[in-house]
Amino acid sequence: MGKSQLQLVYFAFICCFTILSAVSASASAFTSSSLHPRSLSNLTRAKQQATPAFSVATLQSHHLSNGVFIDCVRLSPANDSTSNSPSFAEARARFPTASSGWRKLTKSARAHFEAEVPTGCSLHPESMAVQRGDIFEDIVHIKIPESGLEHCYALYSSVSAGYFTGATSTISINTPSVQDGEISIAQIWVVVNREDDDNYSTLEAGWIVYPEAFGDGDPRLFIFWTNDNYQHTGCFNRICPGFVQTNTAWTLGEKFPSGASIPGNADAQISFYFGIFKDPNDGLWYFMIDNTVVGHWDPTILTNFQTNNADEVQYGGEVQVTQVGSPTQMGSGFPASNGFPWAAYMAEFGYTHESLDIVYFSPDEIGESVTDSELYQLSDVQVDDDGKASVFFYGGWQGQ
Repeated sequence: MGKSQLQLVYFAFICCFTILSAVSASASAFTSSSLHPRSLSNLTRAKQQATPAFSVATLQSHHLSNGVFIDCVRLSPANDSTSNSPSFAEARARFPTASSGWRKLTKSARAHFEAEVPTGCSLHPESMAVQRGDIFEDIVHIKIPESGLEHCYALYSSVSAGYFTGATSTISINTPSVQDGEISIAQIWVVVNREDDDNYSTLEAGWIVYPEAFGDGDPRLFIFWTNDNYQHTGCFNRICPGFVQTNTAWTLGEKFPSGASIPGNADAQISFYFGIFKDPNDGLWYFMIDNTVVGHWDPTILTNFQTNNADEVQYGGEVQVTQVGSPTQMGSGFPASNGFPWAAYMAEFGYTHESLDIVYFSPDEIGESVTDSELYQLSDVQVDDDGKASVFFYGGWQGQ
C-alpha cells in the first residue's frame, strides 16, 4: 500500500471509529518517526506496513468533567488477554514503586485527576478495556511528519548485554520549544535482541512534544513498540494492536495534568515515575506511570518479548528536526551543564531482574551516546553515597 493510500485509509478509519479519538489518531502521526538511532532507515516502511487499528465495539460513551471523552469497548481477540492476565491490583502490588529520595526535590507528581469511571465500564473480565481521548477537534491538527527528519540523541545505555526484566526512571516533565513539523521526546527504552537487525525489538515510554500533531506545545504521555526493528510492526500508543489498556486513570496521549517544570525555579520542578516491567508470574510486560499500572503489551503480538528477557535498557532525550541547526529544543531547552533546576533530568534510573527489585547502575556500567555535543549535551552521571548512578541532566537548544 502506498503512502497516500495509507493516509486515506487511516483517516477514513477515524471517521468511522471516533472512539479511538485524537490520542490514537495523533499516535499514528508518529509511525514514520524513529525512536532509536539504529532504526532510522526502517521507519517509512514501518508506517506503510504497520497493522491497521484494531477492531472494537463501543458499549458506552461518556464525556467526563475534565473535557475528555471515554468509551467502554470490547477488544478484538488479538487484544484479549483474559486467559493469562492477572488482576491489575495484584500486578501493581508486585512492581517496584518510586523512591522518595530525588523526588523530595520536586513537586508531588500525582497532582492528577482520577477519571470518573463510567457506569457499566467494567475492567473485568479483562477482555474489556477503557479508551479515553482528547476532544475530537484535535484531529484537525494531525499531519504525518516528513520521513526525512534528522534525529539527534542524548542518552545513556547499559554497556554490556544484560538480563533485564524492566527499566525505570523518574523523568522531569518539560516544555521544550518545538518548531512546526518537528518533535522533542524524553523516554526510556527496553530492548530485546540488541544485536539482531531483523528481530531488534523495543518497548518505549515517556513524554513527547509534537505541535503539528496535537495543536499545542504541551508534553504528552506516549508509549511505542516494535517487534522487528521498525520494519513491519509497531506503532505509538494504541493505533494498532499491541497494547491492552485496563486503567482509566491515564490516557495514552494526554497532557500531564500537573503541568511542567519551570526552568530556574527549584520549587516548580515536576517529575513522574515511569516503569516498564515483566511480571515473572505471567510473563507479561506492563507499563506503569507514577505507581499506576496502565496496562500491558499483548504477548501474542510482541513475540520476541514473550520468549526473551531484555538485553539492553536506555534513558534519555531525542529530537527529530527538518535540518540540523533548527531551534527545536531537547529537554527543558537549557544545556545539561546548567544542572538543577534549569536542565531536564532523569533520576533514580535503573533496571530490574526476576525479583523486580530495582538495581542502580555503577557509572562504568552505562555508556553515553550524543549525536552532536555542540547542539545537545549529556552531563556526567552523579552518584549517591553507595557509588550508584543517581541522576543525569540532558538537553539543549539548537542554534544557540
